[in-house]
Amino acid sequence: MTPRSVNILLLMCLMSVSGVHCGPSVNYPFKRVCGLKGASVDLPCTYDYPWGHIYIRGEWYRERSGRVSSYNNPKYPDCSLKLNTLSDEDSDVYHFRFYTSLHPNWTASKPEIRLSVTDVQLQVDPTTATEGERVTLTCSTACALTENPTFTWFKNRQRIRNQQSSRDTKLHLSPVSSEDAGSYSCAVGGHENLPSSAMALSVRYAPRNTSASVSPSGNMTEGSSVNFTCSSDANPPVSNYTWYKSSGNETILRGTGPHLKLTLASGDGGVYHCQALNEMGSQNSTGVEVILVKGAESPISLPRLVCSLLLTSQYLLLTVMLVVKYYRAQGDGNDDKRENVVVEA
Repeated sequence: MTPRSVNILLLMCLMSVSGVHCGPSVNYPFKRVCGLKGASVDLPCTYDYPWGHIYIRGEWYRERSGRVSSYNNPKYPDCSLKLNTLSDEDSDVYHFRFYTSLHPNWTASKPEIRLSVTDVQLQVDPTTATEGERVTLTCSTACALTENPTFTWFKNRQRIRNQQSSRDTKLHLSPVSSEDAGSYSCAVGGHENLPSSAMALSVRYAPRNTSASVSPSGNMTEGSSVNFTCSSDANPPVSNYTWYKSSGNETILRGTGPHLKLTLASGDGGVYHCQALNEMGSQNSTGVEVILVKGAESPISLPRLVCSLLLTSQYLLLTVMLVVKYYRAQGDGNDDKRENVVVEA
């Protein structure tokens, strides 16, 4: 700088010309900074002082809680501050100040930097939908983290397939189906490890995949017990199960509930089906047939068999004893006749 330039600069300082800094100064390129909760952020700052000054000390201050940290070894002219693992308490007004050998008073700049800490917010509209409707998910932050932030979407903690990070803050599910039900979250690009709180999407639909079963199956006889079971997939869950029996052109109500137990009587043969019902609709199962056969006798139980054998054996024993007694009686009669013949002779 030539002597003439120095004189001009001194003259401008004396005249307080706007834009000319003749002493120590602090500058913030951004007056407002947005930080993501849990992440780190830099508060950009530069400082300057005239030739001949010697930097003595500097420090960052918070408007609410006082000094943040000392800044004794700055990398001139950078005085930026890095904050890690941000929390809501870090939202505040910050400023850097310093003094030099020739300017012993604190030098700061106004306005200071205002830091706002935000988390990622997710909205689901509506949170409960009927199949075929449109559902919109919106990802947002309370302040702008970057000029053009991107967003990533997750379902049940897994990144949604075929869904690339984009600048679109909305995700549309149209038409929504039962497969879309689940827990959703979103994250700002570059901070996928800091997603929003999860929100559940419930999708309502009428009963489907309704089925009926019977145990035991096959030909049955009167007096036998059978158990019927009805199952169905529905949201909200099935509120009512109803059982019907069809025989020819006649359909008869047989009971309610997911389980039905019957002791078969004459006329209980036929095709049985169940109906599942919720507030969205109903569905009938396919039929299961119960074939009732006649004339089949129940097998003899072991106690009855033993009893029959005992009675038979007692009958045979009694018969043998009677036969033996009879023949003995016949034998005694013949002996008496022979004795009479001998005496007469």
